[in-house]
Amino acid sequence: MEEGLEMLRQYSCSDLENLQTAGEAMAILVSTYLTQPHTLLDSRFEVTTECVRLLEREPQLYEVLKRAHTTQNYDPVVASALIHRRETIFPAGAQKYLDELKPLLVRFINDATPMARWTCDPKLKDPALLAHIESLNLLSPETSEIPLVILKDLGAFVDDPVLFDRVKNLFVLGKKIIIVNTSGSGKTRLLFEGLCHNWGFYFTILNLMVRDLGSRDMAAAIERLSGDPDFTRDIDFSAADADRKTELNHALAERRVCQVLLARLLIFRMFLEIASDAGLTETHKKTWLLLQLEPYLPRLYGDIFRRLTDHLCDYDAQRHISKTLQDVQALLGADSHLFLAMDEAQSVASDVSYLAKTSFPRAFNKEAGRRPLLLNILGTWSKHLSKDCFSCVVAGTDVPVHIFDASEDISDVRWTSDTGSFDDRSLHEGYLRRFIPASYLSTEEGKAFLDRAWLWTRGRHRHTASMMTDLLVWGFQQPHTVLDSFITKATDFQPLDGTKWTEMERSQNWTVPEDVGSLSFQKHLFLAANNRNVRVALRDAVYHYLATGRRHFEFQKDEIGLVSLGLGRFVDKNMSEIVFDEPLPIVGLAKWMTEVPSQSSRQRSYVDNFLSHIQQNPPLTSKAFAACLAFYFSRAFDSKPLLSDIFSFGVPIPAWAMQSASLVELHSNASTVCDSVVVGSDFVGPLATSAQNLEEVMSWLEHLNPEQTPFCIPTHASFPDLLFVLKLEDGTYISVMMRVSSGKSNGPDLLTDLAEGRLFYHEEHDDPSSRQRVMERLNSPPYTRDAATSDNLRQTPTLLCVVAAFENQIDPGCLGEGASQSTQASLCMDTLHHLMTACSVEAFVETIVLNVVKRKRTSPAEDAVAQTDGEGESETERESKRQKLTPVELDQEDEQGRDRTKDADSLAIDAQVEAKVTTTLATDSPRVSKRDHDTSKAESAVVLGSAEAESSKPQTFRSVDSEVVEHVNKKVRRKSKPSPPPSARTLRSQFKKQSPVSVTKAVRGRRRERGSQNC
Repeated sequence: MEEGLEMLRQYSCSDLENLQTAGEAMAILVSTYLTQPHTLLDSRFEVTTECVRLLEREPQLYEVLKRAHTTQNYDPVVASALIHRRETIFPAGAQKYLDELKPLLVRFINDATPMARWTCDPKLKDPALLAHIESLNLLSPETSEIPLVILKDLGAFVDDPVLFDRVKNLFVLGKKIIIVNTSGSGKTRLLFEGLCHNWGFYFTILNLMVRDLGSRDMAAAIERLSGDPDFTRDIDFSAADADRKTELNHALAERRVCQVLLARLLIFRMFLEIASDAGLTETHKKTWLLLQLEPYLPRLYGDIFRRLTDHLCDYDAQRHISKTLQDVQALLGADSHLFLAMDEAQSVASDVSYLAKTSFPRAFNKEAGRRPLLLNILGTWSKHLSKDCFSCVVAGTDVPVHIFDASEDISDVRWTSDTGSFDDRSLHEGYLRRFIPASYLSTEEGKAFLDRAWLWTRGRHRHTASMMTDLLVWGFQQPHTVLDSFITKATDFQPLDGTKWTEMERSQNWTVPEDVGSLSFQKHLFLAANNRNVRVALRDAVYHYLATGRRHFEFQKDEIGLVSLGLGRFVDKNMSEIVFDEPLPIVGLAKWMTEVPSQSSRQRSYVDNFLSHIQQNPPLTSKAFAACLAFYFSRAFDSKPLLSDIFSFGVPIPAWAMQSASLVELHSNASTVCDSVVVGSDFVGPLATSAQNLEEVMSWLEHLNPEQTPFCIPTHASFPDLLFVLKLEDGTYISVMMRVSSGKSNGPDLLTDLAEGRLFYHEEHDDPSSRQRVMERLNSPPYTRDAATSDNLRQTPTLLCVVAAFENQIDPGCLGEGASQSTQASLCMDTLHHLMTACSVEAFVETIVLNVVKRKRTSPAEDAVAQTDGEGESETERESKRQKLTPVELDQEDEQGRDRTKDADSLAIDAQVEAKVTTTLATDSPRVSKRDHDTSKAESAVVLGSAEAESSKPQTFRSVDSEVVEHVNKKVRRKSKPSPPPSARTLRSQFKKQSPVSVTKAVRGRRRERGSQNC
């Protein structure tokens, strides 16, 4: 106390004539006397700005202070009721509420099942299913019909070393651990598991309108703070009173946080007193957690923690916290430790626009976002709880690292993103088997369900858990139908890979689930991404999946906004690797990108075709534009157009450019190079290889990749944007290397990037020898056939350099003159616009779905199995034999092979196609024979959804070459009648009209194996 009085003596009597200085002196006086026992002073007046406001409002008190300072006797000031606490005794309303709570808490603690058990729909009559669901012991709030899947086997992580290590790394004594990852990644369950084995408090920062697990006491306190007339949300820091308002905001925030903390401590103390009568056990930690997760007891209306906090709203809780904490420590033991866990912390930490209403980024520091409300909450906890007995864990989707830069205890803060995920097939299947009856999973349709669930819901945990919630609500009836509805609700895309199974389920006269889907894709989050970098990254990622099938699309660490929006996720422990790779958000975003919101309302008007789509959603990077061009070229060369129609050449146009051209895919098989013509509308599988470095580019150029693709899209900025090979009419082959701009360009600037000295240069990992090897490979013929004459080979260049700009047509006359003119061209934008107008947006979305939702091999052993048949014959041996067969023999072998290798999914799809073909033929050609019908069906074979089939063959696809086409045509001509059967093209058109998504486009992988290889 003497130290405080000495500080007051530093002020002269004349100094106190200044109101601001008088406020400083009074704040020192109050702080000094607060150290004395049983003081009545209000701690609010430790803040200078609060004292200034009081002295300005109470001039008589101001005069008393000046006289007291002159005489050095401050008792008259301390005795003034104006600076005493509003309530000096514990509120009677709060005590009455605690008295009412105690008997109910006794019953809760002694109850064997403190939370209600979930019961399924009473309409379910199957005794076996009812018994199985009962055995799951799922919990549910009494007011809800939804099972709490997140609480299944709560506390069981201790039995799994990997899972429990994650928990232990969060609950560390004396540290503040901050775990950041996307929504639904498993952060909340980790907090629950930690609090099952440690005493502590669970707080969640959620909107009051959200009904979820956890008390709403903290959310209510934040709302009360926001509505306080003395609280300033957005301080003008250039104003003279900015410092005063800032200090007052800090004091008001601390007051509200202390009230919430005291309420939690008071009920916790009562819980421990009751539980201690019979002896505290480890089980009591879980019971205390369940009370915090579902704080609603019978006969007490509402959330018990929030109700008690309401009774304390006018009480100065700060001094009471210390006494209550001492009682808690006495009950737990001297070495006790509390963990305070805060969930959904982004609501009080992030300064993004849609969270600013609760984080108050301009209320506590002049640098916006530097001191959000989160730091006030953590600071209050640290101030009133000893570091020796308290630690905290903070979980959220966006907790900026920079907000802790100026923190005094920055050394105690640790960051992690280690939440785990369902990226491993065995873990995903193991989770499903914990819920779904084994009797179903052992059936053919059950195994197919496991396949489909993995393909669609892999990634973050919530996707699978939400699907499981829907299955439980429907009593495990019609699992495939429920899965389809779940996918549609989440993405707005109707899947067709489970048609056989859904038809079978409907045939059993069950009630068809409607409006199923506990997970919906939040389109408004894309709009909330007001950061241009985020918009570019998302669009770039979707176009990436349009062309490639690479497992991960990676983002930079500074694009964390994608994580907070629930689209990207961290896949490492250190918040450094962000990927966008999960089927549901990718397909949902792609589907949404094809819909344009109306300016006048939220009604959606569909984009007409692919051209109008990319005009509405222009590619914003060169690599995204290259992916769009890969999709375009795969269809543009279907009709074998003249090369000069696709590319614009200078005058005169080279003779070799006046030939028709086809897009080809080259494969190296031992010492032999094989080619196959790519038919874009029939092509199944990734169009492009995303090459990360020179080695991967070289592998593609040498056709060594077992999953070779028609295109290569190098990712480095100094590499070409697109590489592919064309086969000309005279049998020669030419490599095409493109440099593109997503904006405008006159052409020469792009050609400069393709100059040999600059091409493939990597500023960090440059390897001149590798660059030279790549250039030599590009400048040599991509492939030579006997059919190509030596004259043709001399006349046709080996490499064509093409430039393109998304926003303008590049004049080929501006590209240069001389010998190089014939090897340079620009993309003909008129042709692109014309052909893309005829391409539907459905094809755009379908292609992304096929690239994203596909079989993922899980081990080298599975790859090895996929490349051998039942007799141990390798893929290479089979291909060698097939090369010696005639088209007729190929046809016969394929028919036999199909009968021998069809699995459950392909049989299902064949049945679906047969039904469609039968309907079509019965309508259009009633006199077609069964034999003709079989031929048409073979031409229209569909294999979409055959997950096992897709995993059991390498991802190389062949198109039907001219000899096989002629062979089929002869068969059709021999059987032609006055009313001929519709062609495969006609059938495809009719199928497309029958379904919102063309089944036939996406599912012809098996037909490609019939195509001969030109070796």
